[in-house]
Amino acid sequence: MFDFKGGVEFSKKHEQYGEVITDRARAVEVFDLLVKENERRLALFREVGAKNLKEYNQKSSQKLVRIGVFVDEIAEMLDAQGATQGDKDLINRLWGANSTLARMSRATAINLIFGVQRPDAKILPGQIKNNLPVRISGRFADKPASQIVLGTTDAFDLPDVKGRFLFKVGADITQFQAYLFDDDTMLKPVARPVEAGTLLPELGGQPTRSIASNAEPPEEDPWEDAPTEKAPQKPDNLLSGFNFEFD
Repeated sequence: MFDFKGGVEFSKKHEQYGEVITDRARAVEVFDLLVKENERRLALFREVGAKNLKEYNQKSSQKLVRIGVFVDEIAEMLDAQGATQGDKDLINRLWGANSTLARMSRATAINLIFGVQRPDAKILPGQIKNNLPVRISGRFADKPASQIVLGTTDAFDLPDVKGRFLFKVGADITQFQAYLFDDDTMLKPVARPVEAGTLLPELGGQPTRSIASNAEPPEEDPWEDAPTEKAPQKPDNLLSGFNFEFD
């Protein structure tokens, strides 16, 4: 989870689900790892003749799981206006990593979820935007913002009703009324809370910043008593070992 609003959207409560990143330097480290993980998965898919995660998990005993990459706010993370030269270098690296993942990581199930309040064509260029097949938008006060997110002005014409949104997949747009979800209701304690940074393997080196690489299972095995419909295999690293079924 990347929170460039100072860590107030993804609060301390969210850290039981994964690492919350609030600075560009750490974001670059993690996005570099995601690009390497994407390359590793593509190589694994080629070995077994799979085109996507579901096929790979059906053909291989070494299961992979989806990786969710949540960024709020993407415009703040990639906006170079007023940035120092050092930050501009970091932003350029983030641009490259996001573009690569947007183009190539859908089949490998590294899923990008971007939040943006002030869409800008310079922040969300076609190379990234056109590779985001699903878009959800609330009402915009101006047509250009709607055009950037949806490719139409429908969000400008949306009724001014709290919770009213548009859902776009491909060329199809559906208007819907959303539920109100609040953190106190939705953020339930998990049986196996993660430690910050433990969901990505650092490839080709020793673990840093608590990122596990082929980690040994702890003395008290957290998989032993976990309530699952299918008993997962013990992983060789923390991205494998889950026997989940995916569409």
